[in-house]
Amino acid sequence: MKKLIYLFVALCAFTAASAQKISDKDLQGNWKLTSVNMSGITIDLVTGAVVIPEEQKAQLTPDVAAQLDAGMKQAAEQLKNSSASFTGNTVKQNMAGKEKTGTYTLKEEGTNQIMSATWSDASTSDTTVWIKEKKLHISKSGQGQTLELVFVKA
Repeated sequence: MKKLIYLFVALCAFTAASAQKISDKDLQGNWKLTSVNMSGITIDLVTGAVVIPEEQKAQLTPDVAAQLDAGMKQAAEQLKNSSASFTGNTVKQNMAGKEKTGTYTLKEEGTNQIMSATWSDASTSDTTVWIKEKKLHISKSGQGQTLELVFVKA
């Protein structure tokens, strides 16, 4: 019984630590994009490695897998200097050489935190955000696809 109680307390502490709420203060500063995950396929921008899950690889012919790998490596080259910068409630992002600025707010939606951005071109976006192991994760889902960007403090 004691072991069960200790396990429960440890699990609660872990859950509380991993579910920590992000504040504007946590986001402040410059962040460098280090990896991109597109519906399970991960591009590590630091090493240039492309990781395709085995179950997805099994569905591809060798030619298609090679084309996918080459396309992802080309995308990695374009994205390797991408970044995001937060100052006050202003966000500036540089993705593949294209710069975009705007303002943002954080809000809670269920168990997720959402960053709502209004960009200088009058467009808007809502993305799920969290920080895990000192890495900023920004995720957007739509039309059966998920894009997750992972940043580290620069």
